Amino acid sequence: MQFPLRVFIFLTRLVGLLFIGGSLIFGYAAVELIFDPEATVIVNGMERNDREAKGTYLFTPIILLIVGVVLCKVKPKSWHQYHQARSKLWSFFYGK
Repeated sequence: MQFPLRVFIFLTRLVGLLFIGGSLIFGYAAVELIFDPEATVIVNGMERNDREAKGTYLFTPIILLIVGVVLCKVKPKSWHQYHQARSKLWSFFYGK
């Protein structure tokens, strides 16, 4: 099932905004964890409270934030080219 291009662009931007929102929520929790000296994290079954172990929890929100910004900032012309290439690919399989 293919969505019209406008719906596809709207949905990708909505997913991008959801990624940004989720990364802000998870990032806030990770930053609080890093600055709390009494907090511990479990890494490979061991409790640790050093800054490096706590910093690993900040990578996921950063990746989500980058993906969300990219999904929101991609120009409609690029999505149009992607949409056309996808249509050509699927037409090969379905003979349209």
